[in-house]
Amino acid sequence: MNKMQVFNKITDWLENHKLEITEDQILEFMQIRRRWPKKYLHTNDYGCLELISYFSSLTHEVYRDDLFDGGGYLDYYKFKRYYDNGFTFMLVDILDLMPELRAINDFFQDNFGTQVQGNFYINGNTTDGYASFESHDHNYDVFVKHIYGWSKWIIDGREVIVKAGDVVALPSGTMHKVVENSPQRLSLTINRQ
Repeated sequence: MNKMQVFNKITDWLENHKLEITEDQILEFMQIRRRWPKKYLHTNDYGCLELISYFSSLTHEVYRDDLFDGGGYLDYYKFKRYYDNGFTFMLVDILDLMPELRAINDFFQDNFGTQVQGNFYINGNTTDGYASFESHDHNYDVFVKHIYGWSKWIIDGREVIVKAGDVVALPSGTMHKVVENSPQRLSLTINRQ
């Protein structure tokens, strides 16, 4: 299979794969205390989440530590307060949370012999602050499945509106940025090396 055929197969499968995840489910997941450590054991590079926006500015590194308690786990009530104020979060390595998410990793492993990393991008009740990181690219392919809400992207200079159920394929090297989103939004990114 050439790269275009691979991308088409992945995109078609993701478009047909049912992911009916609600905001209540996400908030329930966030209350599993030991699931959300400040640092994952399998990497020293990052923890379980990134706080992308804080008081209308892009400060994802500065305030991350504020979200964790003295034991090194997520303080759900602080997370929820920020979430209710519209802050944007990236929840890292989430493909273990439910069978429909685990099936995504199985699909990539069974069809391409590789595992993938999945992240949720979620925001609460307002659209203040940054919707995502500044314009950037990756040295790996990224597939985005929008679960609820909508977002406006700039992809290689083109504006794209992404709605629930839509899938966006971003080949490595593709410049992208989310510039606007609905008051409640959940999207899944799948990173494929």
